[in-house]
Amino acid sequence: MTSSSAPNGCPRARPGCAGLLLRWQVFRDGTTHIRAECAACGAFVRYVRQTPEAIRRAGPPPTPGGEA
Repeated sequence: MTSSSAPNGCPRARPGCAGLLLRWQVFRDGTTHIRAECAACGAFVRYVRQTPEAIRRAGPPPTPGGEA
């Protein structure tokens, strides 16, 4: 298994891949998760814990039955 050379853990490790964008994702079963994506290329990096800082960065959580 190889590790990413991008500082943010981006699996694509393209030039400029740095920083993470946090977004809410709602799974089919209705559970909400905070998804971390590469801010440069949009690749999925990992899911993060719902800490106060992560929630602030992800913005308002989605409403039930609504889109994130």
